[in-house]
Formats: sequence, structure tokens, C-alpha cells
Amino acid sequence: MTTRILIAPDKFKGSISALDVAHALERGLRGSGAEIEIKPIADGGDGTADIFIAHGFKKVEVDVLGPLGDKIPSYFAMRDKTAVVELAKASGLALLSPVERDPMRATSYGTGQLIAKAIDAGCTQIFLAIGGSACTDGGAGMLQALSAQLHRGGARDIARGGGALASLVHVDLRQLEKRVAEVEFIVLTDVDNPLLGKNGAAAVFSPQKGATPAQVVELDSNLAHFAQFVDPASANLPGAGAAGGVGYAAIAVLGAQQRSGIEFVSQYLGVTKAISNCDILITGEGRFDEQSAMGKGPYWLAEFAKSAGKQVFIVCGTTTISKDKFDRIYQLIDFEPDLEKCYTDSARVLTEIGASIGSSLLNV
Repeated sequence: MTTRILIAPDKFKGSISALDVAHALERGLRGSGAEIEIKPIADGGDGTADIFIAHGFKKVEVDVLGPLGDKIPSYFAMRDKTAVVELAKASGLALLSPVERDPMRATSYGTGQLIAKAIDAGCTQIFLAIGGSACTDGGAGMLQALSAQLHRGGARDIARGGGALASLVHVDLRQLEKRVAEVEFIVLTDVDNPLLGKNGAAAVFSPQKGATPAQVVELDSNLAHFAQFVDPASANLPGAGAAGGVGYAAIAVLGAQQRSGIEFVSQYLGVTKAISNCDILITGEGRFDEQSAMGKGPYWLAEFAKSAGKQVFIVCGTTTISKDKFDRIYQLIDFEPDLEKCYTDSARVLTEIGASIGSSLLNV
């Protein structure tokens, strides 16, 4: 009987895309006699729009304002009247160098511009993937780009960024509500933090965006001030603290339904269905560790396949997960001892791993 293999990896961050990982493994598996299917995955973070494009969505290019207000090229994915808007493509931390990180100024405005362009293109359903943000502005910038009026004294717009929220004195959402009235939003995140407090957007996530301890306190206070003008109760909802509070704005103002990124993407793109039809799942990411076990895509998918009685092969750069947790774990570092080459020549190493897997299948 022909062995059926599903290759469904996430990206190797900073090295190679999920689709290219899958293709490299497939090249190595050629000649094994296995029946191979490719379905790269994402969990709502950076790379999510690309996964939908790889599954047949159209890439729609548009210029937006980046995290610090500079004009940058970006895009969203679209099929029929459904769009996938990825925050990381407009307001992402990866768009800034470490020295450019400025949590007080960083804005989600560009994400709102992507949403506006998708609506203008006729989309009535928007999947909003919000991982990897540079901002801690409560989604205020996103709302401003969608025609919300956020005023300081003299009916002037507040400046962009979480540091400016303290100057807010009036919020008018009427024009925004007209703009999004016919649009269904689904926000994709695997973070369940509330907006405020010790587990909130500022306390937990802004330090990695460059916030000092004093700025963390200021940002949390500013977000609380902002919430008083929008919807105080929604600040406590799980996921409100995602993406520096963009989750809050999506839920409280856009009426978004929150979904687990990996579960939604896997189901929508048929990955979970494909698992039911395979004998072996090959998945993985650059670093497969304890953080992976906290809801990241490859680990969730591996557990799903394992519970369905499938063999699970993990391919990763390095791992700290016990080797007996899944059927096999392949590390790039075991095939290429030069760590730099694991990053720069990962496709070659992945092809070698694919060939090793194929050889082992032939020898069974």
C-alpha cells in the first residue's frame, strides 16, 4: 500500500517560508514512492496572508503607513468577497530594526488602511490575523484609518501611537460604523490576554517592542483611558490584549469573532481534513520548543494528528522537546553542523532531510 504523506509546516522564522519548507521536503521525498500532499500552515501571525495566497487567494498590493508612519508597500489576500488582512504586513514588529522600535509612537493605522482597501474592493468578510505587532495603541490607529474620529482638545485628531491616547477627550464612531456595517470580521490569534493589568497588552507584550518599565505603566494607563471612551467591559475579554490591543478594537468596535489562529486556518484550508487522509504528517518550524507547546501551529497540528492515530514527523532547526514525544524529530543542525548555513541554506538541508525520510520509508 502506498504511504500517504501530508507536508504541513510553518515558516522557519527569519530563514525560509512555510511554502518553501514544504517544497524542499517534497523534493527530498521524490523517489520514495509515497503519495505526497502539501498544505503549509500559519497560526495568525506573520506569514498568514502568504499561506492563503499559496492556497489560491489573490495577492492585492497596496501602499500603507508603516508602524512609525512611513509609507511602505504592503498587501492582503483576497478571494471572492473574503480578504485576509495580516497586521504584520503593515504594523508588524519585523518591519522595524531593533533601534527603531518605539512603542509610544508605533501605530496600527496601516492595518486599518488594509482593511479599508479590502472593503473598497468589495469584501464582506475579513479574516484579521494580528500576530507580530509593533504597536500598543489599543487598535486606535486601525480605527482612525476606518473613519473613527478620536479627538483631543479643539476637536483635533489625537496623534498616532499608544503614547498619545492620554490626550483623548472624545470618540465618534458613527462614520466607522457605516463603513463596516456589512462586513463580518474574524480575528485570528492564539493569545487570550485581556487589554489591561498585569496580564495585559502593555505589561506582557510592550517590553519586547522596546518599552521601558516606566513606559509600560504609562501605556497601560493610556489604554485604560482609551477603553473608557469605547467599551470598558470589553477590556476584560480574552484576546483583547492581543497585538497591543488591536484585539480589543476588533472585538469591541468591529464586532469581530475571535478564533484560534491555527485551528481556524487548518480547518478553513482543509489541513485537518487532509490529516484524516494521510498516514504520516510532517510539520515543524524553525525552533520547536516549550513555547511551541503553548498553542503554536506545528505543535497543535502534531497533537491533532497524533490523536487521530497518525504518525507525526517533526522537522525543525533545533528542538528542546523530548525526542520520544512524537514518532520522529529531525533537526537541521543534525544534518548541517554550521548553524549559519542552517539559516542561509535551509532549503538544501531540508531537501536532505526529506531524502532521509524517504530512504527510511523505503527500508521499512
